[in-house]
Amino acid sequence: MDEGLDSVSESGTEINRSVDSLNDTALSPSGDSSQVVPEINPVDTSSLKKESHHANQDESIDYVSCGDPPKSWKFPEHQCLLCHIPASEKDEIFGVFSYVTDSNVFRYVPTDNDYWFYKAFGENLSLDQNETAPIGLFEYIKTVETKSVIGPGFPDVNESPYHPGFYDNMAVFTGCCHGMHASCFKHYYETSVDKQLSQITRTVPENIQRNEFICPLCKTICNVFIPVCYSQNSKKFFAQFSESVALPDIMTPRVDIDIARLNIIQEKIRDELLENVKMQMDKKNWFLEKTMNYKASKVLKFKEDAFPAVLQDCIQSVTSVSPPFESFGVIIAKTIESLEIMLRGDDYNPKVKKKLLINQLNSRSLTNIRVWLQISEVFKSTLGVTKGAQESSNEPFLFSQSLTGLYYNLFQNDELLFDGQDYFTGLVHCEEAKCIGFSFKKLASILFVRHIIQSLMKVMVVITDKESKGQHINYDLIIRERYTGDRNKFSILLSSFLSVRIPNEIIDLVYSMTIKMVTPFLRKVLILAYAKYPVFEEEMLVVDPDLRECDKICMVMGIPTVDTVIENLNPEFFGMVDTKQKTRLLNSRIGYPSKIQLIHLPETLNDFYVYYYNSLPAEEQYEEPAICMFCGKMMSLQKQRYGDHFGSCTMHLRWECMNSGKGIFFLPRNNCVLLLDNGKGSFIESPYRDEFGELDRDFKSGHEVTLSDKKYDELQKNIWLSHNIQNVVAQNLENLTDIGGWSTL
Repeated sequence: MDEGLDSVSESGTEINRSVDSLNDTALSPSGDSSQVVPEINPVDTSSLKKESHHANQDESIDYVSCGDPPKSWKFPEHQCLLCHIPASEKDEIFGVFSYVTDSNVFRYVPTDNDYWFYKAFGENLSLDQNETAPIGLFEYIKTVETKSVIGPGFPDVNESPYHPGFYDNMAVFTGCCHGMHASCFKHYYETSVDKQLSQITRTVPENIQRNEFICPLCKTICNVFIPVCYSQNSKKFFAQFSESVALPDIMTPRVDIDIARLNIIQEKIRDELLENVKMQMDKKNWFLEKTMNYKASKVLKFKEDAFPAVLQDCIQSVTSVSPPFESFGVIIAKTIESLEIMLRGDDYNPKVKKKLLINQLNSRSLTNIRVWLQISEVFKSTLGVTKGAQESSNEPFLFSQSLTGLYYNLFQNDELLFDGQDYFTGLVHCEEAKCIGFSFKKLASILFVRHIIQSLMKVMVVITDKESKGQHINYDLIIRERYTGDRNKFSILLSSFLSVRIPNEIIDLVYSMTIKMVTPFLRKVLILAYAKYPVFEEEMLVVDPDLRECDKICMVMGIPTVDTVIENLNPEFFGMVDTKQKTRLLNSRIGYPSKIQLIHLPETLNDFYVYYYNSLPAEEQYEEPAICMFCGKMMSLQKQRYGDHFGSCTMHLRWECMNSGKGIFFLPRNNCVLLLDNGKGSFIESPYRDEFGELDRDFKSGHEVTLSDKKYDELQKNIWLSHNIQNVVAQNLENLTDIGGWSTL
């Protein structure tokens, strides 16, 4: 093949089998109830430090069962893959493998495109259900898709040159959760590099220039070694959300920055974080100690051991494979967001009676997030720690000052609202500081209110912008819920912002669109909360299945519902927003709030040739067509452009599409899918099957093939949304028996 690939595997294994070792095992909750959440008695969190931290290492790492709740969640303590000595039996840091990569699943609503606008806001308000669209919206979408045959593809840019576009390529992490001791990994990595340099006749799946290596057990691609510093996490989920939080403290939070920056307050904040880290870490791994400096005051210093070197290696490896200026907090936030996106539209297992998002999570994803959260906390605890003899040059309260400054900006800087501040990312960056009254529940509640305010304003500027352009909104395609609160008060708030009197339908339109935008935020907060507080007492969970998903999550976490927040908003604030601020809101983009998918494909391949391919000009009827499944553009599979030594697919991948360096192309002539990843590729099975459900590769049997929705959904979730393209390519290349021969070429 002349696609500029180092190698393309031709193994045509079943999609399910090709990613079988990559898929995660879903959790299996239990219990039954249909009542609203009862008031939970407050729990003294100081008792958490005294709890037993024993757990059977042979049990699953996710303790969600119908028996007695576990005392703690154990971090990975597998046998080292190299020396086979259990992690707990060797006096050395154990770590797990991760893979940091760019992802293109982060999309924004093209508000000027009616098809994507109505798909984004007209579908089901609850994202934990796989319901079909209402009949009106369904017919509209069907009409557009039938007319376009392929697609429509998702637009990547706006007509305006100043618009940032409708997608972001952001760093996320995945991982197999296998690991080694730090010294064993160093030896394994050096050996892998030497092996790659010596194999000149074979294309290896990993790229040493990107710090990649292969897990020796499951053959997944990795590029980061994350030390596992904690031994267990004994924090109870419901204990964190049992406190009562006054509504005024949430609606108008205040941080007295002068008081918060007093040394005595800064020291309390720092010591609270250190105590939290120390409580969850093995004593042998604790790396800080208090000493007296020349001013006769206590300072923190690193103990004289090798552990800080492991931390430094981790920071360097993450920095080298992630985009510039993307901190641990951003990567964690975007990984949680990508996990939430993957779960959109998933139905619950029929056996699950307490229907909540955490029942759809899987053990591997949770373990990865928890491992990254713990290393992030460890890094924060080292900020300002004295290194060597540089006592006078280090700021002892660096983290405390950063945290209080972050509180102040997120709570009180209204300019962030208009610039499109991602308040979930802000929540991930924050650490709770109970010593000054900011628990995780209070932080989540405050930023939830800020997100609602921002969402309401974004919705109103989008509606105004569409109406000003003559793009009149079909209310019947979007309104899914009527506002049942004080409609007169809500109308005054909206009129204050829009400076005009609004009709009754606008109230329900704004409300429905706001609910749609708020639900993904709450889903991400719930995932973060469950990752931070893993001891989940199933018997305390009571969920009303008839509630909207956003209201269910609010009740479980004990935070105010959307309706409660709207009832208590101040109309005067909305009336003071000027034209420039509204323009900034419009340019800040709206995150795509519905199910994110690849392009629409026709029901049969005959439709592609009859209604699309044959209608193209002769020069565009390529002999080997390849269709990008992100943007819908068709190109010639092996054709080189003038002056380029790469094929058209590779050039499209590198320069034209929103693909984050990875490509998915449908090849209708061969009835297969081509995966590309940074110079390597592999073929996998097509979602089109014959009447017997079998794959007709290259149409040798002559049967008509139709689109299998199940296979297409598996391709999207197991390959694309799970960030497994590089793993499928790597596994297929590893399985090649014709090394460097004609089949490889």
